[in-house]
Amino acid sequence: MLLAARAEQLPATAPSDSASSLNSLSAAYEQKHFAAVVKQGGDVLAGIKADVPRADADYLRVLVSLAAFKSQSLLTSAALFRQAYEACPGAVTAANYGAVEMLVGDRQLARTLFNKALDYAPSDFCAHLGLAELAALEPKSAPAGADVELARAAAALGLDESAPLWSALADHYLLLKEPVAALSAYARAEKCLTAKSAGAAGTKAIDNQTTGDADLEKHLKQAIFRAALLAGNDALAGERLDAALATSNLPLEAYSLCASRLCRPDAAGDRLARRLYDKALAENGHDNDLFYALGRAFGEAGQDNFARLCLDRVHEREPEDSKFALACAAQLARGGHGSAAAKILSALVARAKSQEPTPQRKMAQALARAGLRLLPQYQKDWAAALKSTLAQPERPNFKTAFAALSAIKCHCRLLTMQYTLHDQPGVAFSYIPDDKEPVAFIIYDGKATEPLKVWRSLKDEAKAIPLGRSENLGDFYHLVKAALDYAEAPYRPEHPYYLFNTLPLRTLPLPKRG
Repeated sequence: MLLAARAEQLPATAPSDSASSLNSLSAAYEQKHFAAVVKQGGDVLAGIKADVPRADADYLRVLVSLAAFKSQSLLTSAALFRQAYEACPGAVTAANYGAVEMLVGDRQLARTLFNKALDYAPSDFCAHLGLAELAALEPKSAPAGADVELARAAAALGLDESAPLWSALADHYLLLKEPVAALSAYARAEKCLTAKSAGAAGTKAIDNQTTGDADLEKHLKQAIFRAALLAGNDALAGERLDAALATSNLPLEAYSLCASRLCRPDAAGDRLARRLYDKALAENGHDNDLFYALGRAFGEAGQDNFARLCLDRVHEREPEDSKFALACAAQLARGGHGSAAAKILSALVARAKSQEPTPQRKMAQALARAGLRLLPQYQKDWAAALKSTLAQPERPNFKTAFAALSAIKCHCRLLTMQYTLHDQPGVAFSYIPDDKEPVAFIIYDGKATEPLKVWRSLKDEAKAIPLGRSENLGDFYHLVKAALDYAEAPYRPEHPYYLFNTLPLRTLPLPKRG
């Protein structure tokens, strides 16, 4: 029977019918008829008389606010969460309201509400989890403050058997780069979920918007696998491999980590590489970024054939993308297909010469020229016109060099400084990350220049302090790998901003009748 029909049969103003009204609306909520719960629940609340039990009204207000969160705008639901908190102040309503205000962006109000929740229940898990998020987002308190609140949240759970709450705790640990702690919490969540399926019920009423147990089970399969890889626990990752691969939409990071860590160059690694490639092709065949990352990870693991399959695919789909072209050519060269690599590089050089010289194109052209000089085929079968594009036919000796930049006159000129480095004789690649105190990186030909001479070109912009680390790049594959690894390193701002999932939202217990 439809919710609307059921609700119309319930005279909400009669106390004797209050229980049946709540049961009807609660059942409708479980069936995900959220919009109808908001409509019918609002009508019931509007008709409530003074003799209706307080617990019934409180339960219904929280239920309507949760239904609004799932079916209406964030601001509309925030108003209903506020009304629920004001009408029935307590740990659950305060923490729920605080969680929604975190989404709205009012961190100051959220902090007040989480602390109010702790006034009502000093060991409230959701309040501690919310304060952990606030600490992580506050530069002065992160990450120590977040760790303290997460420890308090874990202590608050104690022996509680709520799988969604343990999973939420683990998600926070993982996002804050603590995979070992995340693994422990995920294991507890999995244990709780297994116990629940065997008939044991959790002790907390929770409504986590990740939906039901089936979705949570899928999340745990992927999350435990990913956390094991990040924690360096390859044995556990291997145990959880089949379960993770059986789920759909494996995250890009999990593909890359699995390829680089578990796809060793042996028979078992070959089989796993084939499974990963086939899964990516079946589920995300259109995702060039996935195949690019997977190809580079396969290359790192020594799975050259699958690396070439992935990188050939993205280059064929987007032949004008210089990043894909360079990675594909490098993998071809590594596998002994120098002529095929040379064709890609020569096309890249010719195309870059006719296009506007953006930073990406200038660097791609320089790397392509460097590659042509490293490939032995360039002495054998290239046209004279192509050879004329190479300034120095002698085989170069490419190396890396780093310098810490300080006393920078203006950070707005970092790109200009990068151009300056790039334009120095003998420099094949340069990159300066947009950091407060960046470390500049160059790839240079040791036969044509030396790092101190290059760094001096920045003397009018910043102080360059050479760092002691360096690497010889003996072939084109390692030349491209060094350049792409540095240029594509994850951006690490001084004060990172964490994109947390929505905090768990809870219902109140359904009132019991004596």
